[in-house]
Amino acid sequence: MKKLPANVLLSVLMISLLISLVLSSLISFAHINKVLLLRAELKRTAIHNVKSGIELLFANPQQVPLNTTIMIDLFDTGRDKVNLQRQQWGCFEVGTAKACYKKNCYEQTVLIGQQVANKNVSLTLTDKDKPLSLCGKTTIKGDCYLPKAGVKRAYIEGQNFVGKE
Repeated sequence: MKKLPANVLLSVLMISLLISLVLSSLISFAHINKVLLLRAELKRTAIHNVKSGIELLFANPQQVPLNTTIMIDLFDTGRDKVNLQRQQWGCFEVGTAKACYKKNCYEQTVLIGQQVANKNVSLTLTDKDKPLSLCGKTTIKGDCYLPKAGVKRAYIEGQNFVGKE
């Protein structure tokens, strides 16, 4: 039987340590890759659900009452839930869709307009008990929906209203 030198044992230990480091780094890489892919899939699903919620608001706005937030399960799976909200903002409506997965929330807000029966509408103001103030050379052509307070002359930055009516 031939005797082996003592440094062979040290070489075998170093090689086995190197192999274990390579294998453990490959296992860690595979785990991290799986976690990142799952996170990207959840993000993609949340963004898809938000877009689906916005499409639902456009298609059927009466399903979400004004000034309320409701949660809808989009595909009846129990996983794809989205919060939908609709609010009045002047002559527009503001629609908001929000989907959350764990700590990540994605939200999209859109303005929802409606077609006006009269095509010549130039100006629409909400009634806040304040009149429309005009100054300078102001001309408005077309139909206007104004507050009950009406229109008044104004003096802003040294400019008075120039005009007859």
